[in-house]
Amino acid sequence: MGLQPVAIPALLAEGNNKPGLGYAIAQAIAGAGIGIAFLTAQVIARKFAAVIGFETEDDATNALRAIRKLDRSARA
Repeated sequence: MGLQPVAIPALLAEGNNKPGLGYAIAQAIAGAGIGIAFLTAQVIARKFAAVIGFETEDDATNALRAIRKLDRSARA
């Protein structure tokens, strides 16, 4: 088996799980015109963790901005 480190543009999202949260994150990313290269997610008890991969660092940066806007609007 061969293993090697790789540099893949990705975001790690963690927090309290709520119904519709994954959908809202995906909508925020898609609404910004960004495609998701890969996604892995899990929920344990009331917490979630997701790794979202992108084609480029710019896509990851722009997705982060879109998700942060979503987070700010949820707090308002």
